[in-house]
Amino acid sequence: MVKENSFVSSVLEEERHYQVILPQEYDGRKAFPTLYLLHGADQNYQSWTKYTFLEVLAEEYPCIFAIPDASDRWYLKFSLGYARLEAYLVEFIEHIDACYRTIPQRERRGFAGISMGGYGAAMLALKHQNLIGSASALSGVMDITNHNQLEFDLGQSVLENTADLDEFHLFLLARKLESCDVKLLFDSGTEDKISNDDSLGFHNVLAELNVPHVYNRYPGDHDWHYWDLHLPEHLDFHFRHFQR
Repeated sequence: MVKENSFVSSVLEEERHYQVILPQEYDGRKAFPTLYLLHGADQNYQSWTKYTFLEVLAEEYPCIFAIPDASDRWYLKFSLGYARLEAYLVEFIEHIDACYRTIPQRERRGFAGISMGGYGAAMLALKHQNLIGSASALSGVMDITNHNQLEFDLGQSVLENTADLDEFHLFLLARKLESCDVKLLFDSGTEDKISNDDSLGFHNVLAELNVPHVYNRYPGDHDWHYWDLHLPEHLDFHFRHFQR
């Protein structure tokens, strides 16, 4: 069952809402792994359960699902700031571990995201391998310099701030890694003009660096039909790694 909750973020200095889905056998005694789900641009923390069959699918997994409200527009929105959003999401992990019976180990903690949330999941996982063991992206916007055509003017904003580019561009982050122990899965639809080139580019960089990952292309577009259709693959991916 989906539960609504909130907490006051010391990083953002405001109340932030979120949803959790607890396993049917959750009784406050047994601990469970946690999968964090990040929403896309112009979505919110309620979008996953509103537009997908997540609540039904979750019944098959002995796992806690935690869905933060990261931002109303973009994880990198400058009014919030790159570092503040990243710090807030790390703070959210700490909040969930404190309030629910999680298994507080990186191998039992995963992040998945849609579109901008796919970028957020991969970015957090690469930068916080001590916290996150698996990350996946459905139609991830993986190249933040590649989107001047979007209303966010994201690419130009990032290019004007090279310090942020070095710290938050996935391709550059991957190249700076000494090692990568995060399990990675990402995909995009063949008709997806937003994330297709991004996902292929990220795949090429990881392949060049010999970083293990799974990259798939399927028929489909940048929409809820595609995301709902491929969500089970992502849930299976994370839960397999939780069980190892």
